[in-house]
Amino acid sequence: MIRKIVAQGKGANTLTLPAEWIKLNNLKPGDEVAIIKKNNDLIITTSRKNEAPVKSIEINAEGNKILLTALLNVCYRKGYDEVYVVIHDDNEVSTIKDKVARMIGYEIMESKEGKMVIKRVASASIEEYNNSVKRACFTLKAMLDTLNIGLKEKNKKRLLEVIEMDANLDKLTDYGRHILLKDSSVDPSNAPNSYLFLWSMEKIGDLVRDIAKIYSNSKQKIKIDSDIESLNEQVMSLASQFYDLAFALDNAKIPEFFSKRAALEVKIFAVISNSSKEKARHAHYLESIVRMLLDSFGQIVMSNL
Repeated sequence: MIRKIVAQGKGANTLTLPAEWIKLNNLKPGDEVAIIKKNNDLIITTSRKNEAPVKSIEINAEGNKILLTALLNVCYRKGYDEVYVVIHDDNEVSTIKDKVARMIGYEIMESKEGKMVIKRVASASIEEYNNSVKRACFTLKAMLDTLNIGLKEKNKKRLLEVIEMDANLDKLTDYGRHILLKDSSVDPSNAPNSYLFLWSMEKIGDLVRDIAKIYSNSKQKIKIDSDIESLNEQVMSLASQFYDLAFALDNAKIPEFFSKRAALEVKIFAVISNSSKEKARHAHYLESIVRMLLDSFGQIVMSNL
């Protein structure tokens, strides 16, 4: 069925709907229809057919704080609209409040004796997904820069900033994964690679955070050998270059990325083979980051095909 687009006023365009479809759905002037954007297509449907059933679940962690956090993570990423949490004590209430504060688009709507109700109050969209990924990349690159500065300046406050930024990175990557599973306009062929890309970004952030913790948790002043400091700076630079490639895949820069990655693996191995416990631990974290960057490269290539 083909319809012509008709110019209507300044910058507006209209098209007519088939009379048979209007009659079939018992529509009349003034009724509303829903327009759903899916990739490059628009789907027109009646509003009542577009109303998806509310997805709700009840969870009960039996007082286990770790299990409660894990269950809330799963509910959020799977896009439940309503989550009913059975409460056993005040510690669980505190855990829920802390977690919901990091669940973008959700709020605690009701809290009565024995139960707490969490509801989704904002819709997810592909535009919000793209924004969350860009913000997550910006946050991770800021973590990389701040870690380098903190180690160079022997500044524990800077390293504590890295740890705080990681919490925000987790919040953004969780939101991105939530949208991938919730929004029907997401291209299903790219969703698995996009999901893994966000997961990898979160794990690299965790490794950067753990490097910061090595030195910020120490009661002594920061002491770091020049070789591991230089290695750290090179790995952080490689990671920053990788996330630039994620948004502008430049074939000319890919060989340089792989060449740097291979050279860094050799340097890291040399440091690990002859280092103190603290230094070796730092180097192992750097090795994990380099390997995860390699794993993530395939995901961005697939997403850009």
